[in-house]
Amino acid sequence: MNRNGHIKGVTKGRKKKILVSVNVLGSVGPLRFLANEDDEVSSVINTTLKAYARQGRIPVLGFNVDNFILYSIHAGFNSILHKTLFTML
Repeated sequence: MNRNGHIKGVTKGRKKKILVSVNVLGSVGPLRFLANEDDEVSSVINTTLKAYARQGRIPVLGFNVDNFILYSIHAGFNSILHKTLFTML
């Protein structure tokens, strides 16, 4: 049992996290953050845009989620729909 009172190795009720790495063309490097397994793609794009702006990166992208497409490195050139959950990938 750890100091928070949780039994080690038991993940009952906790959502799985996924490490998301997003590359933006023309930017200095990838953005990395944790997302819940059941987050929608539009939520991940929104988080990416906020983190990108908070870090003052260039080029300036804006905040309209509908103007962006997310691609999986394993899906080739097929874009992922905004309402898709990460568990479906």
